[in-house]
Order: sequence, then structure tokens, then C-alpha cells
Amino acid sequence: MTYDQSRDTHVLIMPSEAQTMVLNGISIVTTTWNEWENVAKLVSMTRNVLQQILHEIIVVDDNSPDGTIQIASRLADVAVTKTREGQSKGLLYGMQLAKYPVIITIDADLENDPEHIPTLIQQLAKFHIVVASRTKLPRISFEKAKEELKKNTSQPRQSR
Repeated sequence: MTYDQSRDTHVLIMPSEAQTMVLNGISIVTTTWNEWENVAKLVSMTRNVLQQILHEIIVVDDNSPDGTIQIASRLADVAVTKTREGQSKGLLYGMQLAKYPVIITIDADLENDPEHIPTLIQQLAKFHIVVASRTKLPRISFEKAKEELKKNTSQPRQSR
């Protein structure tokens, strides 16, 4: 998939097998926990990037108390809430709900820019599984990391 600036669209250019998979649809899966500030922007940005491709957006909310699920229910194709079990289980749950053959997971906190989705899709022409990874750490902001570290070290650990 390449970006055609003159038409402000992404254009799919790949071998027929990969193209058929993508044209059959893409499921975007994200998990949320207190993401009411981000979920609308994530859905909008993702739809903009995938406007020429059949897709669905699945939001699996970890029982956020901030109203994330209400916003997601209005904007996503599928929005479900479940017991708080964390990102991995949420993504697995969302993947099980996916109806299309290509599944892309993305963080709801917008640290992963939906603009990179076309690059991932393009790689399907060469590989059956595509994994995006950051080459530069830290992944989260210094301030957020400091808050998390302080929160996690201020509570005594319980032994098993």
C-alpha cells in the first residue's frame, strides 16, 4: 500500500494472494482501560487510513470506570467490555471476535500511529505474519514511566 498524496488516499500494491486477503477485510483490534480521551481519535484516524479497504474496528474494554465503552460503542464496529484481565487477554478476546482474515492489533493510547497500518499491510506481500516493533526505547514517556514506577514501588509486594 502506498500513499498517493495527489488523491490523499492509500493505494494497495501487492501480489494477488496477499491482496485477496486484504481485500476480504481487515480487523483492527484494540484494548482499552480508561481511554475515553483517546478512543474517538483512534477510531477516526484508523478509519481515515483504511477508507479504501473493507475493515472493522473492535474495541475490547477492560471494564473502565471512565466511560470508554460508551464512546467506543458509538464509534467502533464492535465494542465489548469484560472483566479486567489485561491487554494480552483483551487482544485475544478481540481476535476471537474478528470476522476478517487479516488482524492488526494497535494500542489505544495512540503511541502506535494508525498511519503505520498501510506499511504493515504492505509487508503481507512478503510475509504471512508481520510484527511491528519499536527500535528506540523507552516506549512510554519519562513522566508516565516515573508515575508507574512510583505507584508500583510504593505498595508492598505480597509473597505467594
